Amino acid sequence: MGTGGTVPPNGNKVGFALSFDISPDFAAYGFNGTRGSSGANPDIRVHSGDTVTIHLSNPSKSFHAFGIVTDPDNPNAVVWNSAFKTADNPMKPGDNGDVTFVAGTLGLYHYICTVSGHATLGMDGNFIVK
Repeated sequence: MGTGGTVPPNGNKVGFALSFDISPDFAAYGFNGTRGSSGANPDIRVHSGDTVTIHLSNPSKSFHAFGIVTDPDNPNAVVWNSAFKTADNPMKPGDNGDVTFVAGTLGLYHYICTVSGHATLGMDGNFIVK
């Protein structure tokens, strides 16, 4: 598990796109598909020091927020200023936006929806810094 330490930018810029998805019966959640479906919650791999931009879209009928965390069970463990919106001020259905940050120290992190319960329901993917 990563420690969340910071490093200076290395000059490399990378981008990714994630959508918040929910099944019609609200039983399965995920990014780029619901948990268990093909392509859902893809691993994101970056290098320490990369400037990362993640484009987020919310086509679902629910409110969401985003962050890279050290512990997927703790939505308050957001690192590197990677939060986009918050559980108290979430993305509304139909909203989209970008978050840009510098990936820090090596390790395994998680990108999650920081709205209570959403990561447990499937909005949890690996964010790997090498």
